[in-house]
Amino acid sequence: MLDSVSINSLNNIVAVKEDSNTNIIGRLMYFMIGKAFIPSDMIKQIVTQCGIGEDLLASKFVNTHAFKSATKSLEKRRKCVDGKGRLHLYRIRVLDNQKEADGKVLVREIKKETIKEKMNPMVNLGNFIYNKEADTLTVKLNPVTIKNEIEGIDDCMDLKEECQKILDLFELAKTCYNENRLVTFVENFIMEQLDASPINVHGKLFFIPKYKEAELAKLEMFMQMIEQENLIREGTITFAAIPVMSEEKYIKEYSKEFYASLQEELDILMTRFDHFITKKGTASEKVISVWLEKYNKLMEKKKSYEELFKRKLDNLNEDIDLVDMQVKELKNRIDTESKLKKQKEVK
Repeated sequence: MLDSVSINSLNNIVAVKEDSNTNIIGRLMYFMIGKAFIPSDMIKQIVTQCGIGEDLLASKFVNTHAFKSATKSLEKRRKCVDGKGRLHLYRIRVLDNQKEADGKVLVREIKKETIKEKMNPMVNLGNFIYNKEADTLTVKLNPVTIKNEIEGIDDCMDLKEECQKILDLFELAKTCYNENRLVTFVENFIMEQLDASPINVHGKLFFIPKYKEAELAKLEMFMQMIEQENLIREGTITFAAIPVMSEEKYIKEYSKEFYASLQEELDILMTRFDHFITKKGTASEKVISVWLEKYNKLMEKKKSYEELFKRKLDNLNEDIDLVDMQVKELKNRIDTESKLKKQKEVK
């Protein structure tokens, strides 16, 4: 369920009931993925069942990522009162330290950071050590320091036990999608398949045009299924898609959000095309063609939004004209190079 802040934010932007007869132009979609570990094989099954292609799944998760993800989970803020009634505030931090054996061994330091008004002193409590070749994670603690810095003030903190949980978590992380990978996948799906316009407020909030409702249903099913399969039961996974009615104030609002999204994408394309043009030979025809296709899809998205909003979205025509010129130059170059290549093959 959305928290009160999220609900208030949504209500300020849209207010239409699901059973309303009002014509809608799309949906305001919000999602959140909290702590999560879902087996990779299960994720592949889920995307297949939802009718989503596996090509949007992130590349293979290397175990060094699992090492950093798992050890980072040890970090926490502590508030405790010692036997003499004194209040103590401190954090457990996990920081990159060094690489050993030519990078085959990675070390992360476990630190206690005492929270004070001016400077926060830190002491070393031990190290997590990851051997890349053996694919093993071990922990080496400093018992004397732990006794002085932790056991004397915080009876509820068993660092040895907490570190053992991290070792177990590492083994789990190696075979699972965590929340970061899931968010990356969902955002890729939203931007590539839903013609979404990100909303410039806090949170994962997007406007999804009405003509993408079938694809949105796939994402909703995906979110429901990963919630069921999450191995971390306290992890929160939230999804909401609220109808947006076809009124001038909403069309104006989401036209503005679309322009912001379009401007950002055009800037990226202009920069990339300029690089291809000024530094001839630095990119293959295949790479350039991929970026040209991105431009085609962006213009298709613009046309679809114009049909949805029943108006021309021409505020960025100057930028679009500039990119059009770049596209024509690159297409002419590809055609010329292709003809020269065929002539050489004939000879």
